[in-house]
Amino acid sequence: MDGAGNASKPDFLLSAEIIDALLSTWILNDDGWADVEEVLGNILDDLASDGVAAWRGVPSRLRVLPVRQGEQRHPAPARVRELAIRLRERAGVDIAEPERFVNSILAAAGGDRPIASDRSLAPGTRYDLLVNVGAGRPESLLPPAHDVSFPDDLLPGGELRLRAVLWLESMTEPRVVPFTLPGDGDSFRCDCAPEGGHEAGCDRDPWVRFALTTPERASRWEGDLIIYYRAVAVHAQHLVLPVGDDVGEGPRATLSHRLTVSFSGLDTLADRDASISVAPNASRITVNGLSFIDAPYSLEINAADNAYGRLRQALYQIHFRVTRRRREISRFDAANGKDFPRFVEDLRTLAHRGHELYCALFANPEQARALGPLLRNEARMRHRPASLCVLEPHTVQQRDQPIPWALVYDLWVGDDPARYRLCESVARFGPGGAGGPIPEQCPFSDHEAEPDILCPFGFWGLSYVLEQPPDATREPATVLARGNPPTSLLAATGSGLVREITDNHLLALRGRLRAALSAPPIGRERDLGAALARDDLDVAYLYCHCEYASDGLAAPASRLRFGGEVVGPMDVTKWANAVWERGHWRQHRPLVVINGCHTAQLSSSTLANFVSAFVGSAGAAGMIGTEVALDQAVASAAMEHFLTAFVDGATVGEALRDTRWWLLRLGNVMGFAYTSYCLSSLRMRAREETTA
Repeated sequence: MDGAGNASKPDFLLSAEIIDALLSTWILNDDGWADVEEVLGNILDDLASDGVAAWRGVPSRLRVLPVRQGEQRHPAPARVRELAIRLRERAGVDIAEPERFVNSILAAAGGDRPIASDRSLAPGTRYDLLVNVGAGRPESLLPPAHDVSFPDDLLPGGELRLRAVLWLESMTEPRVVPFTLPGDGDSFRCDCAPEGGHEAGCDRDPWVRFALTTPERASRWEGDLIIYYRAVAVHAQHLVLPVGDDVGEGPRATLSHRLTVSFSGLDTLADRDASISVAPNASRITVNGLSFIDAPYSLEINAADNAYGRLRQALYQIHFRVTRRRREISRFDAANGKDFPRFVEDLRTLAHRGHELYCALFANPEQARALGPLLRNEARMRHRPASLCVLEPHTVQQRDQPIPWALVYDLWVGDDPARYRLCESVARFGPGGAGGPIPEQCPFSDHEAEPDILCPFGFWGLSYVLEQPPDATREPATVLARGNPPTSLLAATGSGLVREITDNHLLALRGRLRAALSAPPIGRERDLGAALARDDLDVAYLYCHCEYASDGLAAPASRLRFGGEVVGPMDVTKWANAVWERGHWRQHRPLVVINGCHTAQLSSSTLANFVSAFVGSAGAAGMIGTEVALDQAVASAAMEHFLTAFVDGATVGEALRDTRWWLLRLGNVMGFAYTSYCLSSLRMRAREETTA
């Protein structure tokens, strides 16, 4: 390092911080960057001749760099970046690459100068919404500090072809504009084909431009801006554009969700076939698929509220008979299944309610006819189950009645379940059937032109690989552990469980899992916190009751029962911030599985609080939990199968889909009760390590 190792540490570290800030935040005109280039070049020359002594003057020389403004402003050019990298190498300091943000700016029609941020828009007036990914703009509707940033050195494959999708309340369908994010510098829009290369000398516009005409009357105009990478919505912001002087506020945006905080993991999303993005107010979903549909569609979903409430209740009643004394009796037999006739009735009930939900979600006939065939065609072409990514903001996940996506049924059936004709797959893969490997789609027919068909492949949780990743606070994990050490699994068992079932469950896990399983006694909240403090865990398995607690002033909250105490999401957040060592679960992030019997109220609304605590605050790779009440025996069998498949090398998505099909062969539909909050591609080890 040419003597830099003995340099004054404060001087070269401070120099690195200043250079880092310069590259990531400065926006200068050409003359300003020319001055910066000259100063950095002189500093490098001095370091070459004077060594350690030269570092002492570097911070002051950097601080007096001229900051020149002008109409033609842009981030650091390649030559300045090259000089900064050479300085980093001299100092031995890792200087971060410039950060890039999603900027959304309102300008007068045809212009690019931002309008006043504290004033509402004029009614019946034309504006342009300008969008790019680049150096953070302070005038952006979503301030850079609130947004995801994209370090250049982490972009997969350098250049990315992205799409911006805008939907506002007055639009009949979303607008779509493709654009390019190069490996270096700001994004640009051009007329070259989105999936092809750029033509020589193509005309490049620094902005994606959406023309808007405000409503004629004063209103609070709202909508969503979504950035897509291939079929997946990776960034969404909710726009609020007040119209009329009497509104009393200026335009603004809030981050709805983000699937990545740096875009470094986008290559792991390349094989998704479709995505569903839910608006923050849960009034609309935007659907996209087939690599990219240039006309993705948005749907009003208020009408679905009752549909998914009835569907969840149907799943619960399939599982339990409630006595007059409010005791829950499982309807499944000793083998955790049902005979074929009762199984068919369960399937009829869920298909009826699941298609009712599908019709409520996809009310437009053309749109409703598009998604199912699209996904089945993708499965046929790719020779694997179609992959569907569902992105819901935490405000939606915390609703009392979240959408049970796995139970959506997309084949066309009518109001009378008795008229549904059985597909051969029901007999093949149901109780007493021949079974066999589960194909990527129905082996007997795609059923597109057949009404009133009852087929397991009509359910999204059986036909597709579903994923519901939570809002990213760090890059989503795809591998739990590197290398090939023994898998480490913590089994924390709660109180109030049937002792015999618990003992048999732990015995089965020890016998079936190729893992080092520990099951310490957990009698108090702090015992669980201590058990989870380990940094070598691959899976944290919480096998316990869940109960609702309420002080009468707020909505009931879910609590896990361990010994004589309960554990809630705030306890997890407390451990992460005040009990565990700093950096806990940063390098080795486990999968957390909450498997509860009698968790009747543990919907994804309450579970989402644990997701935020375990994944957001504590840093877990993901979470799996139950949607409705589960008998202890059924819950034990389901997770024995899932954990075995997962530890043996299947991804979360593959293992969960396989668990649902395995239970179906028993005559049991309760595999639909489990939801994963992580990428479906999350696996125990990298594929090459698994197969080695």
